[in-house]
Amino acid sequence: MSAEPPSDYRLDEVDATSEVARNVGLARQTMAADLVTRGDGWERGVRSVLLANDKISIEVVVDRGLDIASARIRQIPVAWRSPTEIVAPWFVENSGYGPHRGFFGGLLTTCGLDHIGLPEEKPADRFAYPRRAKDAFPMHGRISGTPARLMGYGVREFASGLEAYVEGIVTQVAVFGEHLALTRRVSIRYGSSTVRVEDEVANQGYAASPLAMMYHVNAGWPVIAPGARVAIAGRLLRGEGDGSIIGAPKLAKPERTWLFAAAPDASGRGFAGVANARVDAKHAAGLKVAWETANLPTLAQWELAMGAGHYATGLEPSTLLVESPANGPRFPTLPPGESKKLGLTLELLLGDAGEELLSASQTSRRKAR
Repeated sequence: MSAEPPSDYRLDEVDATSEVARNVGLARQTMAADLVTRGDGWERGVRSVLLANDKISIEVVVDRGLDIASARIRQIPVAWRSPTEIVAPWFVENSGYGPHRGFFGGLLTTCGLDHIGLPEEKPADRFAYPRRAKDAFPMHGRISGTPARLMGYGVREFASGLEAYVEGIVTQVAVFGEHLALTRRVSIRYGSSTVRVEDEVANQGYAASPLAMMYHVNAGWPVIAPGARVAIAGRLLRGEGDGSIIGAPKLAKPERTWLFAAAPDASGRGFAGVANARVDAKHAAGLKVAWETANLPTLAQWELAMGAGHYATGLEPSTLLVESPANGPRFPTLPPGESKKLGLTLELLLGDAGEELLSASQTSRRKAR
């Protein structure tokens, strides 16, 4: 009988910084950061960077706010993709409910930077331009429909391993209006199933601005299916429907939303997740979201189950304040010349069929006050 090959050539035992890794071309074989351009329909001209490592692959859409469309772990899809395509920014309808015509869902859609929620008109006196008394804000703001200026992408080696990344700047600006710049870096590391989203929002304008930002994280089939379980560490503030928010949404039901005050752990991190113990005969899969509650104190849960591709669960950390004075600000304020670091981590989960990927301690809920 022939001897077994050396164990240090197994994929799960290769040190990414070793001579073995260099000899076998590990960075080229398992890591990718590829700039591509979509070529047809509503997506024509849209640039994306495809990031991949030995476990996961994601599509970061450069021309849509550096948001994340598809996400897979071992080729199992985790993110929800809506019936719309990745509509090019020049086709995005940035008024009223128009953004719905280009809301591709994906693993991450960013909402903001100075408005989240339903379409709304607000006083514009902060801009000292009396010809425009009010500003009109579209559904969930403008930033996701805005193309980024690409600063860099690639695969790099650092002290502890390999990383595939993309980074850029997304600018929301108007004459006699706001000037907000979102600098974003999205990265994955060899051997890890975690996506890191590192953000900094800067107010480069002359007027103070609300810092209204929400990370619209969307899970879809086969994770969202019978057997799915949602876990949120937080206190329920308000919600809709009968309160049955632990599992997968039932088809042919209207959308529902709930708002939570995030409950930080000992390190100040908030947590939410969704997982399904049987996405097929062999696997369990899911998604965990973690963030700094000092900067993102609330979390919305969104449920969509109308059918025909409208079937998803959203977990959405945000800057919306837990408590606001009567008629006071709903969001923190970002003065001119200042910036704020935000971001979150998204861990794609995979296990054996029947495995509970979210621990019982992570399912705590509290009654609405």
